[in-house]
Amino acid sequence: MARSFVWVVYSEHLLLWSELNFLGVLLVFMCSFTHAMVLNPTEVAIAVQMLLDGHSQREVARIAGVSQSVVAQTWRRYQKTGQFTRRPGQGRPRCTTDADERYLRLLALRNRRGTATRFQTEFQLATGQRVSTPTIRNRLHNDTMNARRPATGPILTRAHRIQRLEFTENHPNWEMRDWESVLFTNESRFHLSSCD
Repeated sequence: MARSFVWVVYSEHLLLWSELNFLGVLLVFMCSFTHAMVLNPTEVAIAVQMLLDGHSQREVARIAGVSQSVVAQTWRRYQKTGQFTRRPGQGRPRCTTDADERYLRLLALRNRRGTATRFQTEFQLATGQRVSTPTIRNRLHNDTMNARRPATGPILTRAHRIQRLEFTENHPNWEMRDWESVLFTNESRFHLSSCD
């Protein structure tokens, strides 16, 4: 059987596949496999060489942590083009440019409490381009900007503030042992015997 050679780049070390022990390669490269729908060029090179060495697509998919259809598509692409990389321009084109995404990030930084719907409106007014709110959320997620609900504290009325002030004025010299019998509840009510 004619044996093909594949050069694999890993952490700036050029390795000849045939010079490596197969199990050693699996241990080294299993960490590089991601659980994604697309394999990067290094992972494609490993998968193709495993297929050339006689491993089944199902076995390669299990090791790579992807579905068998991903391996099949990768193998067909390699047989057709002879390359490990995807052709540029595959997939649906993005509706936003890098400049648009920077502007969305700027909008989110300017207004931390803004919603995706509000950013969508402001973005459309500024650029004239209509983008869906899930797209806005996805672009902000890519920039590690996730939505958060603002923390809320107890609503303190004037009477609460007066009671707190009176308590501190009545107990200025308390020591640690005095505070051990105090339960702070932030004005929450607790009923041990029945519901409200």
